[in-house]
Amino acid sequence: MKMNHYRSHSGGPAASIAVTINDASSLSTCARLLARAELTDFLGGGETFTFFAPTDAAFDSLPPETLKEIVDDRARLRAVLEYHILPGRWARAAFADRKLKTVEGTLLTVGITDDGLMLDHACTCAREIVCSNGVVHPIDAVLVPGFKPTLSAKALEVSAWTGRPVARPQPPPREDWPFHEPKSTE
Repeated sequence: MKMNHYRSHSGGPAASIAVTINDASSLSTCARLLARAELTDFLGGGETFTFFAPTDAAFDSLPPETLKEIVDDRARLRAVLEYHILPGRWARAAFADRKLKTVEGTLLTVGITDDGLMLDHACTCAREIVCSNGVVHPIDAVLVPGFKPTLSAKALEVSAWTGRPVARPQPPPREDWPFHEPKSTE
C-alpha cells in the first residue's frame, strides 16, 4: 500500500531510502525504475546516501520515447539513477555552490538559490525526507550525466537579497534530449 505522505503515521523509526521511495505515492515511477536497475538493495542497505528522487511528474515530463530508451537499456538506466545519488548524508542546509561526485562517478552541480536547492537543471520540490540510511530530496526533473546548462540572461542575474543567482538554468529543448550536440544547419 502506498502512503499519501512521506512520513510514517506510526511515529516509529525512519525507514531506509529504498522503503521510503517505495512507500511514497508521488515516487512510484522512481521506485519501479530503481528495482529495474537493481538499485533497491543498494539503497536499502547499511551505507548512507543522499538520493535526489525524481517525482512521477518529473518522469512524466520526459518524452515517452526518451523514457523508453532509458528504461530499455539497463546499464544506461542504472547510470542515470546513480547520477541522482551522493555518498553520505547531505541535508539541504549543507549545500553550497559546488560540484559533488555522484555514485555514478561524475560531478553534479549543486547550489542554493532563492527557490531552494538546485541540481543541474532540477530543483527540489518538497521537503527532505530523513531516512535510516540517509536523506531523500524529491526533485522536479530527471538528471542525466553530462548535462550542460544553457544560461539565460535572467539566470545570470544576482539577487540583491541573497547575492545568489535569481533563476536556475533551463533544460535544453526537448528535441535535444538527452543533451545531444546541436544539429548542423548546413
